[in-house]
Amino acid sequence: MTFLYSRALPWIVTVLTVLASMETRIARGELIFEFTPSNAVINVGDTVTVAVELVQTGPTTLLTDEGLDSLGVVLTWTGGPGTPSFVGAAGDILPNSAFDFEIERDVVGNSARLSVAVLFNSTVFPAIGSDRIPLGQFIFQAGAAGSLTTIVASDPNPDPTFDDLVSGAGTVLDSLVFNRPVSERSFTITVNPANGDAGISEPGTLALSLTIVIGGAAIIAQRTAQRRRIIEGVEPAAPMTTA
Repeated sequence: MTFLYSRALPWIVTVLTVLASMETRIARGELIFEFTPSNAVINVGDTVTVAVELVQTGPTTLLTDEGLDSLGVVLTWTGGPGTPSFVGAAGDILPNSAFDFEIERDVVGNSARLSVAVLFNSTVFPAIGSDRIPLGQFIFQAGAAGSLTTIVASDPNPDPTFDDLVSGAGTVLDSLVFNRPVSERSFTITVNPANGDAGISEPGTLALSLTIVIGGAAIIAQRTAQRRRIIEGVEPAAPMTTA
């Protein structure tokens, strides 16, 4: 029996470790970014303000239980044709004012970076009855007409020794959020075609307009020729009628 137990012990330890890992993932793993609006459609020259929130879904209550002491996120945009929609300056990044210590707020190339924390303020929790904590707002300017821009939220400091998302109890949340599929941490901005395109007639309308113009020109030409023949005496004038 001792021999069998010693042989089975490593397997038992492995099974218990896997079960503990699954329990931890179920309890803490469902944290996602949510963007409002998630798919914006705007016109050339417009702006759109996108709110970014950290949301707990499924069975997890980590945000409700532990809150958030620090956050960091970088939004990177790509797209076309032409210039994609973009955040123009650091002033277009508006962090949640509950985080009173600004670590970083900047626009670098095709990315907008935000890192803040609580210093004198208390740990930030979701509002009563809510499942989310607002991180901030990003004001995007419309890109080129007809462009489609995809924006992805990523870890601003991928170095494993640097923690960006930390709960009030010290739980590091980076891997729970930033390791999720790109489709779960991205959104799009579509810019409508240039306004001038709206003035181009549809093919059917254009054909009808051309028919009217051509028909009118033919009638005018016919009447002009008739007057010329009357003047030259080739054709008698129509008798006048009296009331």
